[in-house]
Amino acid sequence: MKSKDRRSKRVIFATPNWKKSSETWIERMLEAIEPHLSSIITLETDDRHWRNVPIISCHRKRRFLGRFRTPPRDKTVLFPNLNSRTDSQEILFLNYANFAISTLPKWKNFRGKIFVHVHGVDFQLEARNNYPPFEKTRDENYKKTFRQLAKRAVFIANSQNTFNYLTSEEIPQESIVLKYFGVPKQKASVLENKIHSPKLRLLFLGRLVDFKGPDDTIKAFELACEKGFLGTLTIAGSGPLRVTCEILARKSRYKNRIRLLGEVDPQQACSLYENHDLFITHNGVGVISNRDEAFGVTFIEAMSYGLPVLSTISGAIPESVIDQKTGFLCKSGDIAEQASLIMRIASDKAIYSQLSRNAFSHANEKFTFEKEQKRITEILELGT
Repeated sequence: MKSKDRRSKRVIFATPNWKKSSETWIERMLEAIEPHLSSIITLETDDRHWRNVPIISCHRKRRFLGRFRTPPRDKTVLFPNLNSRTDSQEILFLNYANFAISTLPKWKNFRGKIFVHVHGVDFQLEARNNYPPFEKTRDENYKKTFRQLAKRAVFIANSQNTFNYLTSEEIPQESIVLKYFGVPKQKASVLENKIHSPKLRLLFLGRLVDFKGPDDTIKAFELACEKGFLGTLTIAGSGPLRVTCEILARKSRYKNRIRLLGEVDPQQACSLYENHDLFITHNGVGVISNRDEAFGVTFIEAMSYGLPVLSTISGAIPESVIDQKTGFLCKSGDIAEQASLIMRIASDKAIYSQLSRNAFSHANEKFTFEKEQKRITEILELGT
């Protein structure tokens, strides 16, 4: 029995970050394959186990290098050497292509199957840094190695938009599989908190980066207020546009109705979804980052709580948000149109109620944890 149990636990799950507030989907993926996990490798945590699964922490290894040795700045050099593993039935599941590339010397001769789950900045090869001097994040050597990964690994794309981007970068279709994220199902009782009134509570939750448009969201909110909107706007998250958002909010005539909370943990995020009525962003291709939305887990999280979405036709957003059914999508950059959509929803109880019910049903039927679990089990060929 023990031998059979050991054979079933054959997935090595590697991720650079651990318990990062913006990556709650990591733990959901772990839950999906928990019975098959042999170990977790990450760069920075003092945790030794996750639900009895051993964690190999490069951070902890660095601490115990020795009193008189200078620890390396690049923690990936302490990634365990997997080249000597001899079991071809093992599976290496790497998150982020840049993490896979930086640790490549430690697993390039790994005998088992290899999967690389891409997420955004790791595969958008023309992306730029969010801070001066705004240089490209990926050089030609990275791009070359990225394309060569497909000869050894299967890429897991988080949206059709991502799938299409990968093929445009010469990654063969047969080396890519599509898997949407899933979120926990919510009880219908969450809809009871979504009481329509002219004072709708708007929520932006996510990284404060240019391609998510928190600054344009504030501008759309202000314009709606000028037209008579009486609601509020909460912005939760951190990032390079935090100061920009603070300045816009403090200079606003409606500053008493704008809250900036900073980064929030998963429990706080759930509370925000429960206590707001509408989810809003103003995405587009970042003028500095040159990135767009690879998927956007917060959209499906918000809809699962019955929040209709007001956003833009950008990146993968139309894959999760159905325009005029689970929310409204306007053209990126059209702040006046988004302000008008805020007013339309705020002034029509029937439209709001229908959008809210549709959003709840859509997220809790199409983007469930159970569906993600089924899909990831299929991809990794883990069986039941």
